[in-house]
Amino acid sequence: MVIWRRKARERAATLWKWAVLAALRHPGCPACGVAVQERERFNYWFLMEMYHHPVLIPRMQAAYGLCPEHAAFLVAAKAGYRTAVMYEYLVEDALERIAAAEAALSGGGNRAGSRQRALAAARESLRPRDVCLGCEDERQGVEFFLSDLGAKISQPDVMALYQRSPGLCLPHFLQAAPLLAAAVVEWLARGLLQRLEGPERRALCGEPREAAKVPALVSTRLVEASGGEGCPLCRVAAEDLGRFFSFFAKEGWHDGETLQALREGLGFCAKHMRTLAAVAPPEVVSAVSAEVADAAVACLRQFLCASGAAPGGPVARLLWRRHLRVIRDRLAGRGCCLACQRVAETEEAMAAEFVRALETEAIARRYEGGPGLCMRHFVAALACEAAMPLRVLLRAQRERLLPLLRDLREYLRKYGYHYRDEPRGAEQDAWLRALERFTGRAPEDGIGHRP
Repeated sequence: MVIWRRKARERAATLWKWAVLAALRHPGCPACGVAVQERERFNYWFLMEMYHHPVLIPRMQAAYGLCPEHAAFLVAAKAGYRTAVMYEYLVEDALERIAAAEAALSGGGNRAGSRQRALAAARESLRPRDVCLGCEDERQGVEFFLSDLGAKISQPDVMALYQRSPGLCLPHFLQAAPLLAAAVVEWLARGLLQRLEGPERRALCGEPREAAKVPALVSTRLVEASGGEGCPLCRVAAEDLGRFFSFFAKEGWHDGETLQALREGLGFCAKHMRTLAAVAPPEVVSAVSAEVADAAVACLRQFLCASGAAPGGPVARLLWRRHLRVIRDRLAGRGCCLACQRVAETEEAMAAEFVRALETEAIARRYEGGPGLCMRHFVAALACEAAMPLRVLLRAQRERLLPLLRDLREYLRKYGYHYRDEPRGAEQDAWLRALERFTGRAPEDGIGHRP
């Protein structure tokens, strides 16, 4: 039995080594290639069985479905039936949460302490309790590959193939740093430093796959957006991010304070760097990449100086790993992407201003007759301290989810063989409306491409 287990472990180690070698043959960052494979694998299995799996449905209910990036695949695949099956569960769960929140508010009483406890209970019942399954699956797959790469990089064939490959990009090197041994991290950092100092700087942001204040007339913009289609906060956030990138491409990229903030945060995140490449002229993208590459080179040199001073021994290694995490957080510039910061500040300010605007009776009536908020911004708006706007939000969201649930059930009924000859009606786009109601629209979707 012991011999059989040892041979099984050897076969498994050989199998994972082949997976590492295959990823290193990917034309580009191997971790980026693994991320693409993990996303394709998730999309395939989601359409095959995950959309109605009894274990995964509660997790999707807790997370209010998928993120905008993973939900876009369902639209591209035209997976109407599978999406309707999944979102029928999600709408039912959301209605139960809204009923629990309304019950908590109605039982709060008139005392200040009781009202505060009722508001806290209502917000807690509607709080997301999980993350997007696709994002979590992709993160775990990439981290498993990075850990396996660190364990096998000392083998001659793996090391030789890694040296011939483009190597890890900067975001994935930062993700790998807390997972790997000190010697492996130092070796990877030296290779990344050589590439960043050379003419090829694709390692900066990964493969394609100024936080200015919000304008004062927020409520006017939101009231105007409430009369259009879709979540008004999604629309305003997209317009604001589009203005940010338009300003950056024209003036911001050579502004001293903006460039300093860009260097401190090691540039935009990979998603917003691709957005910049889509809207800005090539010379702007090249100038920004050069500035951030110089800042990354300086940070990596500081990182290598600190890692070279690491002592030996288990206790010293534990302390060194803690020190490494501090350096890694400083390197990563976590939360410092200018565009991400702009989106977060805009959505927070918009949600607060939107709730304050609902205290006006005319605006509340207009909101109740409009398209309403997506679930993502609906949960963000629940951070308000007043009970009256919260009741308006809950009532309006419930009145929009009930007909959506009826249309989803009618869509699923007509999908059956026995009812295939019945005329199709408005329920045929219910799965698309459910996606937009729960997922909203990513701010980047509202930004046009450079001609």
